Amino acid sequence: MADYKILKPFMLSFEGGYTVDSGGPTMSGVTLTTFRDVFGKSKNAYDLRRITDEQWDTIFLRKYWNRCRANDIKDQSVANMLVDFYFNAGSNATKKLQGILGTKVDGIIGSQTIKAINDMDAIELFLKLKKVRDDYYRELAKSAVYTKYLNGWLRRSNSIQYGSLIYNNYKIHTF
Repeated sequence: MADYKILKPFMLSFEGGYTVDSGGPTMSGVTLTTFRDVFGKSKNAYDLRRITDEQWDTIFLRKYWNRCRANDIKDQSVANMLVDFYFNAGSNATKKLQGILGTKVDGIIGSQTIKAINDMDAIELFLKLKKVRDDYYRELAKSAVYTKYLNGWLRRSNSIQYGSLIYNNYKIHTF
């Protein structure tokens, strides 16, 4: 089964530090809204800037890894592509996956979706998911608001390869 600890350093290498973007204050890819949702409404940008490794893990597991039911996915590469896509695109990622699988497209990964994921050839699923992810970003980039992000989105997607992750100046983590 997939392990979030394999994906975590890759994700953090792309998320960087503190910024204020369209999602508001963000630290290591976690928005203030998400931080407050998990740790309480009284949290502020100062608290977010000092997010601990344990807090990041809690958010990542609760809001992303577990919602994708990645522990139930047999193939690490498929889990990596799905969860990283979900981190950026929310339920759009799971809906795209369900479209590939031919399961009910509701954005919620249940038992039927997990079975379909694990029954499909992992390399084929990985490649199809990568393609729909890249197509999703290209479609978003047609809007002037998102055009500037396209190259970064595609670089990140291309850094997830079947059997490996490329991060930290092209250091490759294989599994």
